[in-house]
Amino acid sequence: MGFNLRVQLFISLTLLVTFFSKPALAVNYCGYGYASVYVLDQVKLAENQEISQLNYCVSINNGAKTLTSGAEEITYSFAPMIPGIPGTPVCGTLYDSKDCRVADPNATDPLPADPKITPSASGSASPSPSGHPAGSPYPCPGGGGPSALPSASPAAAPSPESGTYSKSAGLMPAVQNPIGLHITDPNQIPSHTSSSKTAAFMPALATGSQLYSCTTSSATGTALTEREAAAAAVGNHVYSCIRDFYNKFYGYVLYRIQLPPKTVLNIQNAYRPDLQGLTRVGHPFIQMYETDLPTFEAVFQQSNSMTVSFRTMAAYNGDDSLPPRSLGDDCGATAGDYAGLLASMMTTSNKGFPNVAITSWQTNMLLAWNNGLSAWTAYWLSHDPEVYKYAGFVIREATNTPCGGSDIACNRGVKLNNVMMADETDNSRDRVFPPRSPSYIQNAFPSDWDAAGDWAAAIFYDISVEYGLGDTKTNMLLWKAISLIDNSDNFTIRDMGSKILQAARLLWPSTINPGQSIYEAGLMELLRSRGIAIGSESDFRQNITPPLLTTTKMVSTGFGSSVPDTMPSIDAAPGTASYFENSYVQPDAGPNDYMVYQFLKYSKYAPCQKLMITDGTFTDTGSGISYNYDGNYYDEATGDLSNMLLIAKGNRIDWVRYKALCDYESIAPWYEQMRPFGFRVIGAYKNGFAMKATRLNNYYGSILYQLSIVDPSLSTLGAASYTFTITDPYGRVVPLSYPNATASTGANVTYWALRDQPLTIQITRVRAGQPDVTITMNEPSSYLDDPNRTHYLDHHAQ
Repeated sequence: MGFNLRVQLFISLTLLVTFFSKPALAVNYCGYGYASVYVLDQVKLAENQEISQLNYCVSINNGAKTLTSGAEEITYSFAPMIPGIPGTPVCGTLYDSKDCRVADPNATDPLPADPKITPSASGSASPSPSGHPAGSPYPCPGGGGPSALPSASPAAAPSPESGTYSKSAGLMPAVQNPIGLHITDPNQIPSHTSSSKTAAFMPALATGSQLYSCTTSSATGTALTEREAAAAAVGNHVYSCIRDFYNKFYGYVLYRIQLPPKTVLNIQNAYRPDLQGLTRVGHPFIQMYETDLPTFEAVFQQSNSMTVSFRTMAAYNGDDSLPPRSLGDDCGATAGDYAGLLASMMTTSNKGFPNVAITSWQTNMLLAWNNGLSAWTAYWLSHDPEVYKYAGFVIREATNTPCGGSDIACNRGVKLNNVMMADETDNSRDRVFPPRSPSYIQNAFPSDWDAAGDWAAAIFYDISVEYGLGDTKTNMLLWKAISLIDNSDNFTIRDMGSKILQAARLLWPSTINPGQSIYEAGLMELLRSRGIAIGSESDFRQNITPPLLTTTKMVSTGFGSSVPDTMPSIDAAPGTASYFENSYVQPDAGPNDYMVYQFLKYSKYAPCQKLMITDGTFTDTGSGISYNYDGNYYDEATGDLSNMLLIAKGNRIDWVRYKALCDYESIAPWYEQMRPFGFRVIGAYKNGFAMKATRLNNYYGSILYQLSIVDPSLSTLGAASYTFTITDPYGRVVPLSYPNATASTGANVTYWALRDQPLTIQITRVRAGQPDVTITMNEPSSYLDDPNRTHYLDHHAQ
């Protein structure tokens, strides 16, 4: 992401400003309840609909708050954010005295000092006692008796400088949780002058906007300003997002991927003492950075820190008329960036992820992998393949980037199910990894290493969904591969593929093929489909299954496309198209037969691209191409064509690869219109058959499918029998059969599939005692019936 900077020195992101087409509505504010902070869910809005307002509030009873803006009603959910065990309340304020906190037994430093209260400009301030006001749902130990917090040292009052407010004390005092995470904020929002002020900005919901003084009998205090409320909300939300990631990382990853003890200790301590160039030894800290352009998050591995920008309603640069915004309110962006910081503690190399120019991608692409890890983490936490939607909205709004209408949707994120490919020999960056943005796009989001990260994230999304490993095992594979990075100075995309394969061999070794993983062949096929050559291959295309070659025109591409397929230049105007026509004739079939064409797994096209198919003809005018409406059928296949089975009348097929750029960014933004794999037809079966899957039931870790044969020849050539052989990665075979199928009975079998397993499905048809057609395909067990993929097209009867 453009805000996800992997830097060793602080670099803020400055973006050019263009006209923003929609004014933002005002933000609604309310108070905060003790021991509770909101978790802003990703708002599900219709495409092109602008996010109009945000709720910087929490509910003391962890309920829901509904805001209304005209005819639009948006509901936000809230959940408690409490240091320590999830769901366990702490007494007093969110940051209370030591007896309310849980120590980390693995930490190398003691519990941090209690929160300090920033004194007023006069230099005096009284600490607030712990405990809860009357009626609080969370009583303190011992009936809520007071326990004094230590006094703070005097500090100078803040003053604005270069568009920011700086202060040494923290908005979020250092807090220890069971996983060793500290969050501090050197840029504190100025505190109130009231002596009843508590350590954190947490007014009580029950009394409107007042701040409890944390006594056991009354609720008194001073109202917070909107600016302070917004700042507190962002800081607490950042903490909540990172803690959520850390808890899941501990539970699902850390102790399951066979890390060296030293690496585990690094993660437990949350810092790496042997990191080259380390400038600070200690747990990570998160710096909340107030600015009028809240468009960046920055990661500093040498100081083990992050900076998160935010905007309040401070009265400078006209910000008092603008709503508060922060990338910290996008949990995927924040937790993803923190995962990128954590990765530097895990690599075998003690240099982590060096900050190199994107022009050096052919010799070092580690920043792309790190950014890909961030995007994958956002997906892993949300299970939504479109990540960074709110971050995209914040950046576009803050930079006045036109959005909505025919422009890109204001809250358009980044999709992991994209088509981007790499080619280690192609340094053009023209719709291939690492892509550059079009010259007509201003304030491109994402761009450079962040756009390159979309490719890395897509590889792991494919491993999970397209290959079928599932999110949990894929996440283990990703982190294990990162731990194996042993050269931070020279690391190519080929090296990335090698580490992924090495990680799989360590996690899931094969007993049948020593030295390989049980997923070896499938992972190799997938990596090549994204442009990664394996081992000593001269080129990633070398061992991709070739297409049928007996075509009437360009024989070099055969019954397929170039890989990756060609497209108009990155600077070409929207709506520009290129195309190529070709045809194929099956030599042993006639016009009264039909054909079944099998597409190679991972065949796919980008939005607005299509494969036009017919047994008729096309007219090429030189400036465009059109169908002549003279065939028995015409169809347009697009999107995911993986393992598609095309049933087509006759022995001849004509097709056009039509590679167009979308007319408008609202249809698909530029970064989704990359050069795709294209397609290859690897099998042609005279009077063949296809298979479709229907989900009948789900039961915990299994899915019940009905596998049905689609075979037009049952009506013309008579009955047939079908044998299904389904093999999992461990070599276990499930044989199924349907004997003597007819046109009236069809052929249907049921199969209980374990979730998250890559399967090899082989189907053989036997007619008159002789096997005549065998079709083999690799499919993900959890997505045999994926509605987003064309499993078969039937045009035999037109």
